[in-house]
Amino acid sequence: MEDTLIVVDSYLSTKERYDACNELISQLKGVFVDHKILVINKYHESYGLEKHVDYYFYYGDSFMVGPPPQHLLESQKYELPYTYIMTDPGTFENWYPLVGVTDHVAGIYNSFIISCQIGKILGHKKIFRVEYDTSFPDKNELEAIKMDVTSFKDYLFYGTRKEGHWAKEHQYLVDVHMIGYSVNAFDGFDLAKNDDDYWNLCERIGYYGKWIEYVVPSIIESQRGITISAGTDYPVKVAKMFPSAKFDTINAPGEWSSTWEVVPKICKIGELRGEHLVEGKMGIFFWGNESYPIKSQITITNSKDEVIYRKEKEVLPNNWTLDTLEIKEEVSVRIKTTRKDRVTETTSTYTPQDIKNIAPRFLFK
Repeated sequence: MEDTLIVVDSYLSTKERYDACNELISQLKGVFVDHKILVINKYHESYGLEKHVDYYFYYGDSFMVGPPPQHLLESQKYELPYTYIMTDPGTFENWYPLVGVTDHVAGIYNSFIISCQIGKILGHKKIFRVEYDTSFPDKNELEAIKMDVTSFKDYLFYGTRKEGHWAKEHQYLVDVHMIGYSVNAFDGFDLAKNDDDYWNLCERIGYYGKWIEYVVPSIIESQRGITISAGTDYPVKVAKMFPSAKFDTINAPGEWSSTWEVVPKICKIGELRGEHLVEGKMGIFFWGNESYPIKSQITITNSKDEVIYRKEKEVLPNNWTLDTLEIKEEVSVRIKTTRKDRVTETTSTYTPQDIKNIAPRFLFK
């Protein structure tokens, strides 16, 4: 028996999700021919998938993590997840809200614990975990991954890196779409069954957030010298290492994909050094988040309904534009974003105080 158990972590709430998972299993079987495959499903429907794998485990106790405890907010320990766009003059940071994004973190964490326990029972030494909506159309890339899976010791990390300006010295994150680890890697850690369990976990590992990409390496680091001695790190973007591989083939609306639904983003303006905020100034940041051009229209009016800013722009993929606007009173902002398959229209109002308090910001170098 191969010492590595292949684990597919899934949530098969639709036939589309089942199809994606089944395709991944077929791809894995074509390369990991001597390995056993376990599917962990967090949804009660299986669509008969258990017939296609060696082992199947239904875990129906997943929950969505709620807002962080007040003491973490008051102490400013809580770490909001965010994405960032680096430009020559500075960095745009798009921060996510307290709830509604990455709230499924406990369910993902639990899949690591469950996979280790089952792996031990079955006599395996290592786990290679893959998320169900991952695809490897190029068999050669999967063969290369198999070589890594065969050779790693205590962990196998792809995409090891620090994110933005806010990662603490001891923190880094890894890609968890595919990841390897010893069945002993999480010894001493238990399932998170409710919010209290999850936030207690955060206290233990010194990471106070909902980003699983930080949780897992934080646990691994806490286990060094205990169950972890050495592993394999690839500090390279997964898309660069495996250009044909596809991740998150089924996007969940309302999570990562929705954070750039409205373009441009209204933001505050600051300076990276000292985090100095420019008073009375609004940032208007356009970013091409699609693989094709999108059309953006924005109109800003003052209290007299006079137009003080208007722009109609075709935003190209991975292109950005930053405009700034001084505001001394409440303004109304109307934005229309047109994509191939949908049109999004929003109207919002902002006072100078509102701008100071919003999360997105552009920091000049």
